[in-house]
Amino acid sequence: MNPEAVITSYKSLEETAGRINAARDDLLQKVKEGRVSDEDLKALKGISQSMKDAARMIDQAIEKAVHPAGGNAKSQAPASREPEGEIEIYF
Repeated sequence: MNPEAVITSYKSLEETAGRINAARDDLLQKVKEGRVSDEDLKALKGISQSMKDAARMIDQAIEKAVHPAGGNAKSQAPASREPEGEIEIYF
């Protein structure tokens, strides 16, 4: 684990899972009825791209951890580094 990682907030996964399941059920119902709108498709494409980007970032982090360039990965990071961004991943 990264000793510099900081948890900034906590979101209940049960609440998120409930929203995701409701959205999934709604989408499946629309597909069955043949009424998937352009907005739905646009939203799905955006979600798909976000998930691909997150997976790519995770793969890059794993690759850097497994094959650090020039030695130990921990020695490369500065001690007082500010977070570069936030990633939220929901399952």
